[in-house]
Amino acid sequence: MTVSGTPGTGTITLGSAVAGFQTFAAAGVPNGATVSYVIEDASNTWEFGQGTYTSSGTTLARTIVLGSSNGGSAISATGAAMVYLTALAADLPVKTAPTFTILTSGTNATYSPPTGCTWIRGKILGGGGGGAGAPGTTAGSSGGTTYWNTSSPASTSPVYAAGGGAGGTFQAGGAGGTPSGSGTAIISAQGAPGSSAAFSKAGTSYSAGGVGGSTFLGGAGVGVNISNGTNAAANSGSGGAGGGASQSYDNGCGGGGGAGAYIEFVVTSPAATYYYTIGAGGTGSTGNNSSGGYNGGNGGSGIIIIEEHYNW
Repeated sequence: MTVSGTPGTGTITLGSAVAGFQTFAAAGVPNGATVSYVIEDASNTWEFGQGTYTSSGTTLARTIVLGSSNGGSAISATGAAMVYLTALAADLPVKTAPTFTILTSGTNATYSPPTGCTWIRGKILGGGGGGAGAPGTTAGSSGGTTYWNTSSPASTSPVYAAGGGAGGTFQAGGAGGTPSGSGTAIISAQGAPGSSAAFSKAGTSYSAGGVGGSTFLGGAGVGVNISNGTNAAANSGSGGAGGGASQSYDNGCGGGGGAGAYIEFVVTSPAATYYYTIGAGGTGSTGNNSSGGYNGGNGGSGIIIIEEHYNW
């Protein structure tokens, strides 16, 4: 738009629209709006900033000068100046990449989203069950439940609870953990069961223990011939392997432990504080070494992975 009068460095009184363009009012600028402007004047002088538009009297107060040909200060505008609205860099949002918080331990511990976080995506795994030792007379222990809650303690009426996998038993794998809770999940999946194990016949064959159930993080325990079952990886939520047996005795090898349940969720308006508990991995049971049996492996502990988003 043209400028009425000679505003100098002060408030501009807007004149008529330049041919082919609209007045601020015709373009829909409301009274009292803060707008981004550019002033172009004679002798290659220029200025840009943010101002306040007033429809009565059609004025533009130069509130903040962001840059100019006058060393960043307001130029002394003449009656030959033209002013128009535009988008400045200050008007464009600055994108912030997501951040991640990985919670690997804690009982009724607290988590607070970072400043500026507008929504979060959570991934929760329960602990994996322990493998059974050969000859499998004692089951491996179950993995612990991983809890997520908006109130303390985390385990009381949790929003999300990823159950731990069951321990392996005599030749049979443990069941996978069960998801529960009051929240709405994107994915809510029972953990994978541990695998069963074969029978070792004296003087004829020997077998490895069952493999632990695996989560999307992998790391399940693997059965080994004539050896203890291996442990699952820490914070994998996978099950430990069952114990193997020697060929000197008739023996049933141990079953693998089940994997913890998996829950994935999104919170669009995060609370200031959350409470959580990471499920422990189950313990593999002891084999009967005097009859050629070996121990079961331990299950992997659970984990919580929080993906924190800001303005994208």
